Amino acid sequence: MVYKLLKAFPSFVKPSYETTVHKKGYEEYQIGVAIPYGKRCCLWYTHYEKKDVCCIVEYNRSKQLQDNIHFLDIDFPKEFALGTILTGYLLDDEEVYGKNKYFIADDIFMLKGYEFGNPFPLPLDKKMKAFTDFFQELPINTCFPYSIHSIVLWNIVSENKLSIPSEYIDHIGYNIKFIQMRCTNKILPHVNHTYKDMANINCDELQDVITTTSIWSKMTTSMPFWNLNLQSYIYKKPCIFWVKPEIAYDVYFLEAKPHVLYQCALIPDQQTSKMMNSIFRKIPENDSLDKIEESDDEEDFENISENKYLKTQQPLLMECRFHYKFRKWIPVKLVDYSFERYVPNITDLVFSDSRPSQKYNPNRNYNQRNSFQNRKFHSNKFSKNKFHQNR
Repeated sequence: MVYKLLKAFPSFVKPSYETTVHKKGYEEYQIGVAIPYGKRCCLWYTHYEKKDVCCIVEYNRSKQLQDNIHFLDIDFPKEFALGTILTGYLLDDEEVYGKNKYFIADDIFMLKGYEFGNPFPLPLDKKMKAFTDFFQELPINTCFPYSIHSIVLWNIVSENKLSIPSEYIDHIGYNIKFIQMRCTNKILPHVNHTYKDMANINCDELQDVITTTSIWSKMTTSMPFWNLNLQSYIYKKPCIFWVKPEIAYDVYFLEAKPHVLYQCALIPDQQTSKMMNSIFRKIPENDSLDKIEESDDEEDFENISENKYLKTQQPLLMECRFHYKFRKWIPVKLVDYSFERYVPNITDLVFSDSRPSQKYNPNRNYNQRNSFQNRKFHSNKFSKNKFHQNR
């Protein structure tokens, strides 16, 4: 039973990458988060065995799903069962919370069947409206011993401080493990700082400690949300695009006329990855895995440039074929610049009026449907769902 349920869990949903405190680039982080002591888990609304269910699935230390599932008998909107997933923390320490168990949500990956971050991660500002909509539509009820709450967040960009705002510090009902910094408009690793008395600690006083970085920390370009016109003849045959590499591995951007960013290319297998590496990157191991055992040159250690493995950052013309399941283009081969005239115009690829097409695009973007607006986050948005000790 449990195995069958877990097998249906979307593979792209994973807790965000976290790292220890570093000083470089702190100015790119705008949000502070109070991370609790608790088990990493996710809240999942789905349809299982002919009924709508809500459950909490725990992760192990390797961030792999465990078969430890908690089913919650609570009321919720039926649309949630179309697919709603939030990651967070399960607080169930009996010495601290007694018989109560609290799920503290810190991120969202699906809402009512709309996906956020498949196949590539999305920055926080692209998901914030869905996150707030979830709590606005969530009925205020509890399923003893379980209850659902939002994690405490605040804006640190104006003060450039990590300290928790005084108006929140007395109302946080859980023990804080980390003060976490998050970037709202780029894909950067979350940065943890051990929570102590941090009233006078500024970001520019943090220690220079840099650990392993995620490949997503280098992906800084935000993709536009196009409503694909899949009825267009262009999707039924190979097509020519300008292809430009990103610093992150296996990430390439496609451009249409007039040099408009269209979407990320799909790299479905190792063969395609090796072909793209040979065109855009300088990776000795790409041709022979035996070279991994060879010692690195001094130049590799001296050159700390982020793009040192790129041959070129200029867009090249490539023939691509469309994958209907993933709705992405797969690069096939390089072509001569004489084929530039065959690059399609962006208006031939997407709906120019940006209106959703229910017939040809059922999985349209949530933010398009709900008129997403860029805005700064304010913690009082969650005032009715914020976790309080007196609950």
